[in-house]
Amino acid sequence: MKPSHTRFMVFLAALMPACTLLAQPAPAQSPAPASPASGPAAPPAPSQPSPTLARVPGSYWSIMLPPGWEEGSPEELDLVNEAANDLAKQSGVEQHIGFKMLILPEHRDGRYLLVQEGTTLPPGLSFESISKSFDKAFDAGAKRVKKDAGISVGASKSEPDAVHQRILTRSHVALGGPDTLGHFTLTSFAREGVLSVHAYAPAKTYAQAEPSMLEVANSIAIDAGHEYAFGTRSASGFDWSQMVSKGLIGGLIGLVFGLGAWLKRRMSNS
Repeated sequence: MKPSHTRFMVFLAALMPACTLLAQPAPAQSPAPASPASGPAAPPAPSQPSPTLARVPGSYWSIMLPPGWEEGSPEELDLVNEAANDLAKQSGVEQHIGFKMLILPEHRDGRYLLVQEGTTLPPGLSFESISKSFDKAFDAGAKRVKKDAGISVGASKSEPDAVHQRILTRSHVALGGPDTLGHFTLTSFAREGVLSVHAYAPAKTYAQAEPSMLEVANSIAIDAGHEYAFGTRSASGFDWSQMVSKGLIGGLIGLVFGLGAWLKRRMSNS
């Protein structure tokens, strides 16, 4: 790693708080006493919270946030993008990153998701061909960020879903030490470009955290008329590595900063 990169990483690592799941089960509720027969009728049971539809104005997609999840504020998203683009300069990513949405649990516990609108695809690529090229692309992106920023990325595994025309890729990211984040990216395809939901959680609690994050990611929907028109062309010549690098940088933000605590601190100081 270059000396300037080493100093940069030492500075960032000093900001990293412990990143552990803090969610605790809700305390058991005592049953309400029965109303006397002659008294007023008992009030109706409170309704269960409903999922919230979230979308970026002018976008071609939406996502459902289950109870317990919320969209990060515009100010929080700006901070994430500011950090991401600073880190991108260390990682050889030439394009502006610009994550479109930050999704966090109401009780900050180390889990978070970033939604990214990516590169426009050439017309008529086959889903099978895209799927076959994905692991190679992930490896290329991983080598890029390891070489330029010292980010270690674990072996990836892609799971194509031909029915929904999506690809789920799992891995982990680390920064020269024992701290790691479990990571998955759920990739969908729209006429306007590749749409990725990147999800992250501390590696030691990732197995418990993944189902709740998958519930959020799987709810993403592309608006009617904006779906990508798959064909029979090969995707072998398409360069995915920049897109993959951006997703890995999104993980580095949480790994270094402990995203929830960092955002809270930055917001209170702004």
